[in-house]
Amino acid sequence: MLAAIVEAEAIGPSEEELREALEHSAEHENTTAEKLMERLEQTGRLDVLRDDLATRKAVDLLAESATPIAAERAKAREKLWKPGDDEEGAAPGAASAEQPGSSGTPGS
Repeated sequence: MLAAIVEAEAIGPSEEELREALEHSAEHENTTAEKLMERLEQTGRLDVLRDDLATRKAVDLLAESATPIAAERAKAREKLWKPGDDEEGAAPGAASAEQPGSSGTPGS
């Protein structure tokens, strides 16, 4: 799902974001972020970092776009039938016709 969001929204890290992501590792390797980025590019691993950063940005976008729901609505969602619920665990008052395969006709 995140990959689809990355593609649909054309999400990708900037060169500055790539450098920032590499600064900590570069310090530990006694090099610069730019040199580390060049090395990753030469070994074909820079695209992995780009994909990772794009995925993180997609998660951030989802978190920013999320809208909270009221506690009553969240509780109501818990009562809905879900695949895997058994007859005994079904929500009170839930009609069996709402559950797939429970229409009473053979083969359903």
